[in-house]
Amino acid sequence: MKYYEEHLDPETFLRVHRSYMVNLEMVDKIELYSKDNYHLILKNGATIPASRSGYKKLKEYLNF
Repeated sequence: MKYYEEHLDPETFLRVHRSYMVNLEMVDKIELYSKDNYHLILKNGATIPASRSGYKKLKEYLNF
């Protein structure tokens, strides 16, 4: 994952979990999964978990 983090455009791709990077243009919704866990719902219907730190980075990127 470190390789992809370093080589993909940080304006388009964000690491949201230790095992997942997401194309930010493909995120359709962010849903609360449990107390501190969120899932990203992509435009193609896929679901990706977001860690607490990944969710925090996503909030900073989206300015909310």
